[in-house]
Amino acid sequence: MALTFQRDHVLDAFTRGYKGWRGGAGGRTAGERSVVFGIVVLGSGMWLMLLVCLAFVFLSLSVAAYCLAVGWISFVVWVGMMVCTVLFWILMGQRD
Repeated sequence: MALTFQRDHVLDAFTRGYKGWRGGAGGRTAGERSVVFGIVVLGSGMWLMLLVCLAFVFLSLSVAAYCLAVGWISFVVWVGMMVCTVLFWILMGQRD
């Protein structure tokens, strides 16, 4: 209900013009300026934080994918080295 009331006032202010809506008064009061400043700063800060969070998510996904690929490559190399070591050990044991 309060949001509908506020929306009606904002719509009325845009329809009649800001000065007419305020009864011919000049610019915004200090309270109105601080509210507008807070809305702009908090709104832009919210969007900036959302972009930063998304950037970190995608960066961490790419880093995780990179680490996963490097991990699999190192695992394959490790298995290959173990197989070569066991084969070398078996072949060296047969020479005796």
